[in-house]
Amino acid sequence: YYARRESLIRGFHGNDLIDKVMENLKSGDDLISWMGMAQRQEMVNALPLIVEMLKHQDEGTQRVAAKVLCWFGDKRGFDFVMSRMEGASSEKWWGIFEKDFASQNPTEYLPRIKALIERKANNPVEAYVIAKVLAQLGDAASVKYLLPVIESEPHMSVETILKLTNVRDPSVSTLMQKLSKEGSTNDVKHAADVVLAKQGDVTAQQRLIEAAKRVSGLPQPQNADGTEKPGLKPKVFGEVTPAWDGNAIFALEHGMEVVDPVQAVPVLRDIAIHADNVQFSATALFRNQWINLPGAPRTFSVRAHTSLLKRKIGVGLLVNHDEIGSYSNDHVYGMYSYMIRFRKATLAMGLQAGFNVVGADF
Repeated sequence: YYARRESLIRGFHGNDLIDKVMENLKSGDDLISWMGMAQRQEMVNALPLIVEMLKHQDEGTQRVAAKVLCWFGDKRGFDFVMSRMEGASSEKWWGIFEKDFASQNPTEYLPRIKALIERKANNPVEAYVIAKVLAQLGDAASVKYLLPVIESEPHMSVETILKLTNVRDPSVSTLMQKLSKEGSTNDVKHAADVVLAKQGDVTAQQRLIEAAKRVSGLPQPQNADGTEKPGLKPKVFGEVTPAWDGNAIFALEHGMEVVDPVQAVPVLRDIAIHADNVQFSATALFRNQWINLPGAPRTFSVRAHTSLLKRKIGVGLLVNHDEIGSYSNDHVYGMYSYMIRFRKATLAMGLQAGFNVVGADF
């Protein structure tokens, strides 16, 4: 696959693109950007050079190298992240451990991760981070660390609830049954249904299907000539209108993955054919967990996009701020797209630009 991909890239772009990435990785200039380019182009021939970046004196370069290696499924990246999590300054690696490491489902590391959580049990924040990775890998050892937090703060734990989809434990099923009926928000109820549906609960699967079906019935907020229909487009940020159903979108995004394909595919097909309602969409997220504990995670995120000029132009904005331990990560991106419609075809083009800032405050 990788050899074929490189051949296609060289055939389309010539030799310059791949050769330039390799030359810059060897030169040591702007390594973070060029490692990102190697990842985007899936250049496995760059991995030996990226492995060397794990020894770089700059910790930011080490972190990006580890993320790229994990993305490729390279054992050397997993080993490096595990060694950092087992070290004294492990809080610097929580984010990469939870996202980049765990996303590849490296179950061969379960014995080390279970030993790690026992050693870190006196640090509730770190134990919680490690437990979420254990849950993602389907290990029931995560339950005693996660369920108390979910029970005390269910409205703040939707993401954590979803990580339990691979865990088979009676206490998980019992809590999910309770949250499905008595959850403080609809997101909590739907997240519990996702876990139950993955466990084979037919009733939970049906609730997700019925919620997702509502997407295709949402009204179009604009007339055919591009003018707005009264009351359907938000006047202020975050306003809920009849053209938006967050619960249905949640069920569509998370629920269809765990529903029997025989039932899910007709729903998805119907949505793909008929749903054309989202002209403006905006979401905001703020998380401030374990307020009195040092190093506790904080997140603020805003995403918005809309179409203009009778849907010829699309614009979007993404702003995100993350804090965990001594580290912070901020990024801002703007998006622009333009479509030219011909009689039998449409030409679409887009541009995205932004910046990312990683900081440390010791």
